[in-house]
Amino acid sequence: MQQLESKRSMKDITIFILLILLIITSIYSFMLYNKDQKELAQNNKSINSTLVIERISGIWELATTKYYYTNVVSYKENMKINDVEIPFTQKGFLIKYDGYLKAGIDINSIKIISEMDNQIKISISKPKILDHTIDEKSVNVYDEKNSVFNSIKIKDVFDMISSEKKKMEEKMVENGFLEEADKNTRIALENMLKNMGFTSVEIVYDGN
Repeated sequence: MQQLESKRSMKDITIFILLILLIITSIYSFMLYNKDQKELAQNNKSINSTLVIERISGIWELATTKYYYTNVVSYKENMKINDVEIPFTQKGFLIKYDGYLKAGIDINSIKIISEMDNQIKISISKPKILDHTIDEKSVNVYDEKNSVFNSIKIKDVFDMISSEKKKMEEKMVENGFLEEADKNTRIALENMLKNMGFTSVEIVYDGN
């Protein structure tokens, strides 16, 4: 009888130990599962963020705003002494050329502030003129007028174009060129992100 009770006691202890081991194993497995899920979520978030930046880079050229123009400018200059023009020393020409301006955001400024479920918030830089190019093949000089003492130089042409480029940029900024670039950029980004599955898209400027 005593031997039977001893066997039962050993059996109960064995079952108890097995239950403890089972519980410990279950807790450990649960902890590992949670850890793997967190790492998977972090990796997925990293993959999603990388994919978003890649997609944005892909539409960057489409998101920029371009303005093509043709400019005609006349140039006249007399030699001067103490700001007094010297007669019969005038030189001048008429110049015509084609160019274009490109405005948009700096692609390297784009940052993902937050991304959760179907919501995303990104920051961008304020739009600026990214490029202003003159088609050198389109440059034509007309009505050249030289003076024996004051002849036209190639530098005169390039200086004139450089000066006109600055004036054109100032004029375009005053006429809302950057605001138009901002609007086009936001539309392009919002459409792209919504096509990726984001239902809520918030775009802010750097520092906001």
